[in-house]
Amino acid sequence: MGRDENGPRSNPIHHGRKPSSVAYHSTQITMQNALEPSANRRILNRIYPGGQRRMSRAPLSLGPLVPAHRALLVALSLLLGATVLWAHHGLAAFDTTHTVRMEGTVTKVEWINPHAFIYADLTDDKGHKANWRCELGSLGMLTKYGGWTPTTVKPGDPIRIQGFVAKDGSPYISVGTVWIRGGKSLQGKP
Repeated sequence: MGRDENGPRSNPIHHGRKPSSVAYHSTQITMQNALEPSANRRILNRIYPGGQRRMSRAPLSLGPLVPAHRALLVALSLLLGATVLWAHHGLAAFDTTHTVRMEGTVTKVEWINPHAFIYADLTDDKGHKANWRCELGSLGMLTKYGGWTPTTVKPGDPIRIQGFVAKDGSPYISVGTVWIRGGKSLQGKP
């Protein structure tokens, strides 16, 4: 690279033409980064007079987290995550070691998300009769894969249910299979 008659250096790649000042200076900045950091400042001041720099900036930083802030951030994350985990309990509330089968009559149907429910007066294997809360799957799964509709069962219909009872002994069951009028069987959680 040599001196041009106008003063700035010319680059042989430009075939003797004077390069644009931005391209020239950005090339010079990259070559001098390791050699002379103060030269970068002088060159940038020539490119962007008045100190206005259009350089990309690092993403917004919160700065160093002190231990108290870090603990607060972790606690908030756990609290927000716990609500999601609690919302989908799976079969944790039920005794999945053995299934039970009960028969009775439907008293109420709740066609709601996240789970549909059938309430039925059912008699257990010991002969005790109670109004049981029978938990089904989600409406989307019941209708798409299970063959259910909002009118599949109605109050007064005979019903037989097989599933897992609640661990706490309450009249609450997670339905595996339902047999309705006419002997038709449907999956409770397709």
